Amino acid sequence: MNELTLHKGSKMEPGNFISLNWINPLLKKLLKIKKKRTEAIGQIINTFGDPLLFLKYYVEPHCQHSNPADSSEDEPIATPRGSAFRLINNFLATEFINRDGSNQMFILADGGMGKTSLLIFMKVSHLTSFWPKRYNCELIKLDESTLRKIKSIPNTGNTILLLDALDEDPTSRNRVEQRIFELLSHTKQFFRVIITCRTKYVSNHYFDTYRETGKIAIGPYQCPTVYLSLLDDTQVIEYLTKRYPFTLVNKLLKIDNKKIQHAKTVVTKMRSLKMRPLLLSFIDEFSGIDITDLNEFKVYEFLVIKWINREIIKLHSMDKNYSIEPTRMLQACISLACFMHINDRRTVKDEEIDLLKNKIREIMHLKDLDLAGRSLLNRTADGSYRFAHYSIQEFLVARGIQNNYLANRKRPVRTTDLIKFFLFQMPLSGIKLSQVDLSRHTFNKGDFSGLDFSGSKVDSATFKECDLSYTSFSRSHLKNCSFHGCTMTQSQFEETSIDSMKVSNSLFTSASFFRSISRGLTITNCELINSDFSQAQLSILNMSECTLKHTRFDKATISLSEITSSTYTRGTFDNCQTVDSDIKPSKDDPFFFNWRT
Repeated sequence: MNELTLHKGSKMEPGNFISLNWINPLLKKLLKIKKKRTEAIGQIINTFGDPLLFLKYYVEPHCQHSNPADSSEDEPIATPRGSAFRLINNFLATEFINRDGSNQMFILADGGMGKTSLLIFMKVSHLTSFWPKRYNCELIKLDESTLRKIKSIPNTGNTILLLDALDEDPTSRNRVEQRIFELLSHTKQFFRVIITCRTKYVSNHYFDTYRETGKIAIGPYQCPTVYLSLLDDTQVIEYLTKRYPFTLVNKLLKIDNKKIQHAKTVVTKMRSLKMRPLLLSFIDEFSGIDITDLNEFKVYEFLVIKWINREIIKLHSMDKNYSIEPTRMLQACISLACFMHINDRRTVKDEEIDLLKNKIREIMHLKDLDLAGRSLLNRTADGSYRFAHYSIQEFLVARGIQNNYLANRKRPVRTTDLIKFFLFQMPLSGIKLSQVDLSRHTFNKGDFSGLDFSGSKVDSATFKECDLSYTSFSRSHLKNCSFHGCTMTQSQFEETSIDSMKVSNSLFTSASFFRSISRGLTITNCELINSDFSQAQLSILNMSECTLKHTRFDKATISLSEITSSTYTRGTFDNCQTVDSDIKPSKDDPFFFNWRT
């Protein structure tokens, strides 16, 4: 395996901060100190979950300098990968003189790839005294109170600060760069800082800079950055061997381990999904899954439904009179997830469940569940409810959107990249997309025909080679959007507010921009057939190299615009007003000159 490096610097005294060789003695010691260090362990359990569950079958992750998403998961291109532990040990053992971001590292990966587990391993290694003794370790889940917590930490020069889940930090919403700058400014005095985040949350802001330098750069700070790699086949087998160890009978009689053989069959069906540690940890659940057109949405749907059915069977075994339909229990989980999401929460207290029952009757059924072990919903030490992983909560929010649970809100719901990813893997017919904030989303080579974006927030969204036939954007606000290579038959943009929108190489057939208001609409190399711009207010319209057939501009106002090098056929411009505009056909066009005269 290649050894990855982050930077050059002088080495301090030798000493590991993290090692897979520690895992068994570490777990034994953790069990011993659990009662003595109840506060420290309790904080981890309340915030992140039981570390024993994270570490019991832990496999050392690999890391790389390129985004794994840039390669095919099913046909991975050879990418230099290295030991994440070795890289972290090198980072922690390298001496930096300047506080220019070199001592503050970002670890990026998609959801369920092991970012939090890696930090928990480091924190538990410190708690169980496996670290060099002079160094302290603080693990903090990023939220509104983070800066206050940071200010209260003593001896910062010998403290390694672990900050988890920037993408879940409410204070970073719509101000990612400012939030990162705050964190870097307030933590530069620490010995080392490691910040984890989902890749897409920061890649849109810093992708170009990272490609050039391998660092996230903000102001005076240039921070080393690495990606966690997808699991390879060797790591998957290592995990399965830990999960299903050979028994003494297997060894003495040289009998195959049937559990491992069965697990290998299942992971083969999962294809690239097996490379994600979170999904691999639920391997026992996948024995009956239909592998036809398997994707992340179907995997999470299968997991959730199977968990709910199992819990209902357990409840009925304890009380024969207990009866509830699985769909109602699912509604309870969806309702809880939606409540937590719109309130930027990861936990909900028991008494809050009692208050919510007045609005959501089904939610009381959650109190009946046996929330232990591999449950998808857990109870923290203080009795609060918490989904086993943030991606479970996100999946349930996507299901809530699918069922229009959030359709009556005054403002669109904030959506994470994973929520949108789930959303566009499920059937979209009948979904009111106005309940969702789809800003900056990329719609790529998909069939989105018939969808209703009316009233939706789709600022800075990109549509590439999409079928948008019979799709409605009426009364939406399209700001900084782009459409390229799209088909728009009978698409509706009526009474839509358009600001700095670009459309290229697209076909409009019977599309309507009736009474739309646009400023900065650019249409290039498009064909518009039987389309309607009647009564539209078109300011700073730039239309070039287009073909217009039977297109109407009746009673439209065209100002400060250029319509050049385009062909017109049998359109109508009755009572159309032009102000300070340059409108020229691509060639002598009798219709055009008759209209002008």
